[in-house]
Amino acid sequence: IGIEAASPGEAERAIECGHAPESILVSATNARAQDLANLAARGCRLALGSLSDVRRVGSLSRGTAVLLRINPGVGDGHHRHVVTGGAQSKFGIPLEQLESARSACRAAGLEVLGLHAHMGSGILEPAPLLVSARALCAAARSLPRFGVLDFGGGFGIPYREGEAELDLAAYGEAMDEELSVFAAAT
Repeated sequence: IGIEAASPGEAERAIECGHAPESILVSATNARAQDLANLAARGCRLALGSLSDVRRVGSLSRGTAVLLRINPGVGDGHHRHVVTGGAQSKFGIPLEQLESARSACRAAGLEVLGLHAHMGSGILEPAPLLVSARALCAAARSLPRFGVLDFGGGFGIPYREGEAELDLAAYGEAMDEELSVFAAAT
């Protein structure tokens, strides 16, 4: 089991708690480039979510393998403040900028290890998660090679009486189908 840290501080705390740095994915926004570079030097994986992050971190961490956090074009969540994907979201590299991000990585001396997406929190329906997964798979097909596809999380739990739980079995079956189609096409 790994850790996804939303800030350098969370990553540092996970290391203090005994997690191996290589089991930590840091998907921080607006973090200091030096903090991210320091975590990369310790072995943490970085998911960079903007062209600016690619340039800033690349200037300090040439040779580092990174994931690119894409905006899958869809977002969802239990409240509009937790939606981290879609046209109105500032999080992640828009799909139409993926090639520019790859070029920026090459220029910065960063290796693209894979792709990451996160579309929101508190999601109780499989449908938006599957739309995001399809977008991530389609984007991965444009890469010459990759090692990681991180579909993100955002699984919700019912907070109110009468709210249904996310049907993880149905989601798992649907993801199995999506990944089978993806594997057959690659």
